[in-house]
Amino acid sequence: MLKREGINDWSDLRLDNVISFGSNENIDLGVTQLQILHLPGHSPGHSGVYETENQILFIGDIDLSGKFGPWYGWWNSELDTFKKSVEYVIDFVSRNEISRIVSSHTHDVSKEEGIHLLNNFLNSFDAREQQIKTYITQKRTGVTLKQIVDQSIIYQGKQSDPPYVWEYFESVHVKKHIEALMKKNEVISEGDIIFNT
Repeated sequence: MLKREGINDWSDLRLDNVISFGSNENIDLGVTQLQILHLPGHSPGHSGVYETENQILFIGDIDLSGKFGPWYGWWNSELDTFKKSVEYVIDFVSRNEISRIVSSHTHDVSKEEGIHLLNNFLNSFDAREQQIKTYITQKRTGVTLKQIVDQSIIYQGKQSDPPYVWEYFESVHVKKHIEALMKKNEVISEGDIIFNT
């Protein structure tokens, strides 16, 4: 699409005159028309793009590969906001003509397959949280964050090299779920120990 607009490489992009845009705003690039979808949660500015002529929806880091995701491991990722964004995408796909859905981490998929994969992605949030809660519940004397992280509920046994990268991001994900469980009064924290309520 960029080549259709006369953009052949990054030097053609003249990034000195940048404008901002809002969710559901349409951008006219001449031949190509884009609708911007603000999809925060993975990061505050995470967005998707709907190309109206070919009915292609790009959803960025809403990873439909099934290999890993959802990913909300940055300090500014927001678990509930991310879930709402995925719900919004499912609704958008259901209400609009979509020929293909593309994410950053997989091949393109049809509308029907995309709805199925998006629902799986959405269910992953609750499945992870339930696994964390189940682990905490089984340990009647309480558990530490490290003990939960060592279960590799988020990364499902996958390790990084060096391992501290995996441990850090697993920890951030788990902390977000513990905070959510605490808000719902399903777990409590006493010092470094987490208990089922």
